[in-house]
Amino acid sequence: MSSKQKGSGLFISLIILNFLNFCTYGIPVTYFPQVAKKKGLMDYAIGIIFSMYPLFSFIFCLIVVKMLNRLDRRHVIKYSQMALGLSTLVFGFSTYFSHNSLFILTALIGRGVQGMSIGAYTTSSYAYVPDYWPEEIDKKIIILEIFLSFGIGVGPLLGSLIYEIWGYISIYVVPGILIFVVGVLLAHFFFPACERHQSKDDEKKEVLNFGESFKIKEIIYLILIGVINLTSFTLIMPEFENKIVDLNETPQVASIIFSMQAIGYVLGSIIQLICKFENRQGLFFLSLIFNLLSLLFLGSDELVQIDNFYILICMGIGLFIMGWAIAFSMIPFISEAILILKRHFPNRQEETLSNMASAMFNAAIAVAEFQGPIIGGILEDFIGFSLCCLVFCVVSLLFFILFATHGNGFHAFKQFFVKKTKIDTLNGEKEFLGEMFLYNNDNNSI
Repeated sequence: MSSKQKGSGLFISLIILNFLNFCTYGIPVTYFPQVAKKKGLMDYAIGIIFSMYPLFSFIFCLIVVKMLNRLDRRHVIKYSQMALGLSTLVFGFSTYFSHNSLFILTALIGRGVQGMSIGAYTTSSYAYVPDYWPEEIDKKIIILEIFLSFGIGVGPLLGSLIYEIWGYISIYVVPGILIFVVGVLLAHFFFPACERHQSKDDEKKEVLNFGESFKIKEIIYLILIGVINLTSFTLIMPEFENKIVDLNETPQVASIIFSMQAIGYVLGSIIQLICKFENRQGLFFLSLIFNLLSLLFLGSDELVQIDNFYILICMGIGLFIMGWAIAFSMIPFISEAILILKRHFPNRQEETLSNMASAMFNAAIAVAEFQGPIIGGILEDFIGFSLCCLVFCVVSLLFFILFATHGNGFHAFKQFFVKKTKIDTLNGEKEFLGEMFLYNNDNNSI
């Protein structure tokens, strides 16, 4: 098989696994909270169960990135798919335990192992992108993220269809078996064995660790932007369906409205693919504006008195805008992280920079997915869904002001309106860029 065919097979396999893996993330959103509440669980307890997924994903992605230089990525992905399939079954069958302690324990274990599997998969799989397609990082990430968002958004819809045909447990059995079989086959036949695309000089260079990376102010802002925007989405998950039910609508309507986030994410990704924005810092600033608007729409019924129908419309609009916010902050994440790391650590191994950028990307997602359900569950227990959205809107506004004034976000945003000129980039290529603020090590180190 030629290297081009191998690359095509690898990328198609990544697309398929991204879709299937993140269907397992979206499917429980619609049905599990209702089942858990019938067993007497409070919102905060449901939030804790959901948070096991990102907690273990975060922990495991940090472990994997340290070992990725010595491990075969193909094997990591194969075993992660096996574990994800089995843990999905465990999570689903937890509902058969009548004793609450056993139900909670099994659900925690199932969701936790799901998180470990995703942490291993995403860190390993996304590290392939800068390694095999160094000139098309954003393009490849956009395509992968589109199918990832399809998985999250379509997951509840597919779950509803499967539920109507075969019942509750089938929404875990079908994707669990499918992921196990398809994941193992794709990893075995299409993922290349561990190949090192680095010169002898590069092998002599030191590796990069998380501690060094987190001394850079740009990296901290980059991660926090991703965390803030994603937390806005994950904090509504514990009570989203209940909010829709309180408006006298069905879980199927909840699934349709919830999918608006995925639609917004896909459109925001496609816009970036078409327009090829080079001012990534300006996109990050714009993403924070979209995030603020989305939270205002989601909490609109606390601001103005409107009928239930218009509340549903506002929630759909809010989730749609939120999809754009997440797309504008997460699509450019890896390429921007690599650029920052190369600028600050020019003498480190290329492969470790790719692995580190991938780990940061997945760590930001995992932190948001961990804290979001917990914060949302606690706030929604005390003040309700809409006020929860408005409270986090205030938190997001404070960070927005910080990034605008101290993170040079506003300066970067203004470059969208500045006439562009040709300048040399750090890698020696010619690109059209606006007048960008150039950081130095002294200003960006903590």
